[in-house]
Amino acid sequence: ADALASTHLGRELLRLREGWRRMPADARPRRLLAVALRHMRRRAGDPRLAARHARRAAQSLSRLPTADCLPSADIGRSRAMLLDIAALLDAHADYFSRRPGSPPHAQ
Repeated sequence: ADALASTHLGRELLRLREGWRRMPADARPRRLLAVALRHMRRRAGDPRLAARHARRAAQSLSRLPTADCLPSADIGRSRAMLLDIAALLDAHADYFSRRPGSPPHAQ
């Protein structure tokens, strides 16, 4: 289950970054996602804090005025990806916080 969650998390992050790259450079959602990704990267050792940053970014995206935004479908997809990332990080925090090379408890 953890390996599947890891694959799913990687795909969601990749999709989020690809969407971020397609946004116009001066778009507010792009700046907001850049900050969120940076904070999540800094908190990679603590998945619950990284999840908190993902949830905050999703909440901030929902508050953006529609005049400043990209099409609402793009914002909705970004929010869904951020919330999915947060849920995966929270649900599998023990797995994601392990140091590389440390064996799982079952071994």
